[in-house]
Amino acid sequence: MYLACESGHSDIVRVLLEAGANFRTKTLHGDSPIGVACLSKKIDIVQQLLECNASVNVSGEYYVRDAQRVNSSKSMIRGCAPTD
Repeated sequence: MYLACESGHSDIVRVLLEAGANFRTKTLHGDSPIGVACLSKKIDIVQQLLECNASVNVSGEYYVRDAQRVNSSKSMIRGCAPTD
C-alpha cells in the first residue's frame, strides 16, 4: 500500500482498498500511506484514502506530520476544484 501510494499508482491503491488492505499501517519510521501520498502530491490517492476514512487523528510526532500533509493536500484539492 505504502509503495503504491508513494508511486502514484491509484489503480493499485483502489484494488488494495477493495481487497481490504490495511491503510492505517505505518512504516518503521512512522510514515503512513496517506502521509506519503500527501508528501508525494498524489492528490487522487489522498482522495481515495480520505473516502475510505483514512485518519491521521492520533497523537505522536509522525502522525502530526502526516496530519499537516493531509491538511495541506486538502487545501490543494479545494484549490483545484471547479467553481460555479
